[in-house]
Amino acid sequence: MKTLHVTKDIREKFCSHAAAITKLPRKEIDKNGKKRTSDTWLQMIFEELRVAKYDGVWHKTRTKIQPSGELEGLLRQQIATALPIPADLVTFNEAVWYPPGGYHEWTDGVTSPGWHAQFIYAAQPDRSFMKTYHDGHFTTHFDKGFDFRMFYVTNPNRGEFRYWHTVYTEVDRVVVDFILRKRGRSAF
Repeated sequence: MKTLHVTKDIREKFCSHAAAITKLPRKEIDKNGKKRTSDTWLQMIFEELRVAKYDGVWHKTRTKIQPSGELEGLLRQQIATALPIPADLVTFNEAVWYPPGGYHEWTDGVTSPGWHAQFIYAAQPDRSFMKTYHDGHFTTHFDKGFDFRMFYVTNPNRGEFRYWHTVYTEVDRVVVDFILRKRGRSAF
């Protein structure tokens, strides 16, 4: 996982839009986030995968959102400038709002492999995170209030290792995710 830099203007616009989203009506969330994002929960998934019992249903408590066309364009251009790559190779993937207590259970991301660039807003620093698992090691990446991160989600269908990751938050957290493409496939 790599942290990238953005302009102050982009950071302020993104955080302003994200903060406004967190004022929307909230849906009821289940209270299993800490359990379903724990290290031991991933070990249970591994055991169920080993004996072919895991149902493959990833539990999550989040709301899909749609950033304005203007904001999406500004973010896309920021990614293209930071890397640098042509802006038409930066594809919007999804935008989600995790309310306090929100989470995404451990997943291997197999449905969206490739390089991802994410803009992340957290209402308070160090109260939300993305945790990854690779080669027997867990790494927790705490959000700092505003983050611009890039990481690679593997494709097990091509023989790559599984990129296990999870998200949990105690505060409002908004993520806008883009996938970086080459002509016809993921970039880099």
